[in-house]
Amino acid sequence: MYIVNIDNSNNSTLSNILMNKISRNQKKEAIGIDESKLGEVEEVNVEYIMTQSGTTYKDKFYIPKHLVECFDGHYVWFRIIGEKAQKFKND
Repeated sequence: MYIVNIDNSNNSTLSNILMNKISRNQKKEAIGIDESKLGEVEEVNVEYIMTQSGTTYKDKFYIPKHLVECFDGHYVWFRIIGEKAQKFKND
């Protein structure tokens, strides 16, 4: 289990380790601070983490990496509530 809390101190080594663990192997669930489901992590990019939810109509969220709160090995927690995550939604 990896519990990594991210602060905004721009610790690039910690950030790189975290993003490497998030992007490896099986998909991770993305969760907002209000426990809203933001889909599964599909891609980790330089600036954002792309998540996808839904089966027939897929919602894609491009959430900036700086909003990652922590990662526990299964869930990526973001410092955002589900309602506010809509601004990162792209079809």
